Amino acid sequence: MRSRRDQREPDRQPASPELPDGEMAAVAAAALLEPTIIETIPISASVVRLEPGLFAVEVAGATAPPSAAAGKEGPWIWLGQFAPEIGEGLVTLSAQGSGAQWLQAGTTRVAIHVPKAGQLLGAMSLGSSVAPRIAIRSLDSALLTVTPTAAPPSEGVTLPPHERDIRAEVTAHIERVGDRVFAGTAWAGALGQQRRVEGFSIRPLHEIQPFEIEYKALHPGGIETPWVRGPQFCGTRGRGLPLTGFAVRIAPHVQDQFSAIYRAAFFRGGISEPRSNGAPCLPGIDGDTIEAISVRIVQRRPG
Repeated sequence: MRSRRDQREPDRQPASPELPDGEMAAVAAAALLEPTIIETIPISASVVRLEPGLFAVEVAGATAPPSAAAGKEGPWIWLGQFAPEIGEGLVTLSAQGSGAQWLQAGTTRVAIHVPKAGQLLGAMSLGSSVAPRIAIRSLDSALLTVTPTAAPPSEGVTLPPHERDIRAEVTAHIERVGDRVFAGTAWAGALGQQRRVEGFSIRPLHEIQPFEIEYKALHPGGIETPWVRGPQFCGTRGRGLPLTGFAVRIAPHVQDQFSAIYRAAFFRGGISEPRSNGAPCLPGIDGDTIEAISVRIVQRRPG
C-alpha cells in the first residue's frame, strides 16, 4: 500500500497574476474595440412645413459613391412625415408605392396630399453630406377649377365582325362614394357628379384569366404606378389622389387572341379618344382628372 507521501498531486497551472481593477477594465475595452470596424455615414435632412392641399413634389439628392450601409448605390433618401400626429397624416405616393419610403438618389417625383395645415414633410439623405432639395408645386389650382363635363359619353367603339366583347367587371373607387362595380362595357364612375376616380381593378369573367390583363394608374404630378395584374386594385382609396390617366394591356402570350380598348371621361376635356394595348390614356388639358373609365376586353375569332 502506498503512503500518502507517495501519492503525487496532479499538475496545476500557475495562477495568472491579478491586475488592478482599472487595468482590467482597460484590457477588456481594448479586446472589445480591437476587431470592430467603425464607418462614419453622413446624414443630412431638409424639412418643409405644408399647408392643406395636393402637391407635386420633386426630391433631388447629390450623387455619391456606393454606400456600405445601403448595400447599393447611394445615397438613399427617406421621405415621409416628420413628427407625425395622431389622426390623419400626410399621404405620399410615388412610383414605388405609398407611405413613408426610401428613394434612390436622383430626382424623384412624389405626389403629396396634406389634410391639415402645419404638417411637416421631411427628406433625409443617408450617404451624403448634402441635404436633399425639395421642390413643391401646388396641383390644387388645376384641380379646383375643373368643371364637370355636361355632355353624355360618346357612342362606343364599333367592333369588326371577327371580334367580340368579353364580359368583365370593373371596380372603380369613386371620391366620397367608395368602391362600385360596373359591367366592363359600361362607364365605371360617376359622370357629372363632380366625383373623381381614385383607383380601379379589372376582372374578366370568362375566356381570359384575370392575371392575363395588366393595367397601371397615373396620378397628379406625373406619378405612375407599376403594372398590376388583374384582378388586383390599382391606385389609391380615400387619399385625395385622383387619376389623371391610365393604361391597360394584355399579357404577351395571349396578345394574338385578345386586345384591350379603353377610354376616359375627363372633367374638362370630356371623352378621350380610344386607346389600346398599353398606350396611356391621358388628358388633353394639363391637370385634368378622370371621372369615369370605360374598358373593353376584345377576343379575336379564328378565321
